[in-house]
Amino acid sequence: MALEQIPGADDPTTEILARADAGGATHAFTCDCREAKIGLSVGYELTPTVREAILGVPESAWQQAIEPSGDVHEGAWVTELTGWSISRAGPRAPG
Repeated sequence: MALEQIPGADDPTTEILARADAGGATHAFTCDCREAKIGLSVGYELTPTVREAILGVPESAWQQAIEPSGDVHEGAWVTELTGWSISRAGPRAPG
């Protein structure tokens, strides 16, 4: 298994982040990562509905992006859409 090849993967303090494109945007893959306590970043097509959700995120929810080195990535910002319901009917805020 690929995880067994990561140095320190059996150490509970080791943080692992999996990155995937649209091919990894499946319920099974994301659930498996969550169950294994693996962080996950999935990129996928920016549809009009997703774009609307992103534009609806309050400015206060955005943070400056950080490089793997820990340095700030100038001009790049990130936010979290977890909890948002994004459907053809349009995005709905968490809660």
